[in-house]
Amino acid sequence: MNADKTITVTFDKDNVHSVLIDLPTMKYYPSISDAYLDASVPTVIKAWGTDITDSLILNKDLAVTIRGGYNSEYTSNSGTTTIHGTVTVKKGSLTVEHLIVQ
Repeated sequence: MNADKTITVTFDKDNVHSVLIDLPTMKYYPSISDAYLDASVPTVIKAWGTDITDSLILNKDLAVTIRGGYNSEYTSNSGTTTIHGTVTVKKGSLTVEHLIVQ
């Protein structure tokens, strides 16, 4: 290059795979609420270590665990997930790990 050039770059955030339930079968979700709504058995919901805007209302008679802080391959959860919103438990139980609610 011997002159100034202009470029345009677009970065798309992958929200489709930011939440995972791996039992009874592996399935990805764009939000923790979507994963919870699909759950029909006691469930572990795994979330990427990122900021998520979500308001959860847990109203099923299920034991749910939310594990945050995962890397994009879901092989380690040494970080934290921050939910910007609310978490309300009306029914069932909730256990959390590496999760911040603001």
